[in-house]
Amino acid sequence: MEKLKTKEESDIVIYSNGLVFCSVCCHQDFTIEEITLWVNLTNETGTVNGWEHSKRKNFKQGNTNPCQCNTMSNHKHYLFEC
Repeated sequence: MEKLKTKEESDIVIYSNGLVFCSVCCHQDFTIEEITLWVNLTNETGTVNGWEHSKRKNFKQGNTNPCQCNTMSNHKHYLFEC
């Protein structure tokens, strides 16, 4: 199993979680592959495909996917769906 290169617990977090969507805040240095791996390891869906970076261009509120975090300048937000 791959190990992620986190420096601190806050480098990657799920800040919103629903039945088919979840939102992730993570350090901008993570690749989408690393983020996807982490989301699937920490938040299993029970579906065959698991979580994938959403093809939706925007979050429900209108922000682009991904978008800049509004509290940490070196973090981005990503929308995932299963």
